[in-house]
Amino acid sequence: MKKLLVFVLVLALGICPALAEERMITPEETLQRMAENPILNLFDLRAAEKFDEAHLPGSVNFPLDMLEASIQAILDEGFSYMEAEIIVYGDSAEDGNAAMAILNRLGFENVWNLGTIENWPGEMISTEAEMQEYMRLMGNLDTVDIYGNKIDDSLLAGYKLTMVNVWATYCNPCISEMPELAKLNRDWQEKGVQIIGLLSDAADNVLNPIASKVDLAKDIAEATGADYPHLMPSMELHQKVLSQVSAVPTTFFVDETGMMVGYAHMGSKDYAAWNQIIEETLALLP
Repeated sequence: MKKLLVFVLVLALGICPALAEERMITPEETLQRMAENPILNLFDLRAAEKFDEAHLPGSVNFPLDMLEASIQAILDEGFSYMEAEIIVYGDSAEDGNAAMAILNRLGFENVWNLGTIENWPGEMISTEAEMQEYMRLMGNLDTVDIYGNKIDDSLLAGYKLTMVNVWATYCNPCISEMPELAKLNRDWQEKGVQIIGLLSDAADNVLNPIASKVDLAKDIAEATGADYPHLMPSMELHQKVLSQVSAVPTTFFVDETGMMVGYAHMGSKDYAAWNQIIEETLALLP
């Protein structure tokens, strides 16, 4: 009887049982995709209390009863990457099937059902711990700059404050303020403050460099005198920083450990304005 009820439920949701079975994904396959795809979407369908207690790192909480309204709101704001890879999980495989039906109906096709995480073999994290980790925006640096030079945590060593300027090659305000940022970098170096850039538009959807954009970024940096480091996004920088940036330029500050200090600043500014912001942000340090 139970199997019959599940079969009827799946049909009512608009999913062929065979297709639902084909779209199941194992925990081991999920771990592999998490490692391979820096922009993999993990949807936790459980109640907020369960999500807060422990969830897969990088998951977003979309309780099943609010999933359709939440995703529709995102689509209404202009989201159009319908090929996005999504893995859903909840209290049961049936919850996953229901979520798949909703997402398919809204136009998403690359959706997989993990089922439950009862026997999850990988790392789990609480919301509180994840928030603390996300505040360390520049921790565990492992990337390269636009010239291919290796970048790690030593970039921050010895600086009380690092100003991180997120920019793009198509952004005229970003380019216009670069000479100002270069002068700030020179003037503040001896006081323990540095400026670095984070390039937002020179990598594809899986963070492979786009050669033409990287070359353009080099030309821009050299033409504007912006001789401070310009980083390419790693998986962690994409997840912690670029995925949260809605417009460029966006600038924020971190301490020597990579922990964010103060808050993010949107838009370009002149030398005097940034000079004042640096002084105010330094005052926030312990």
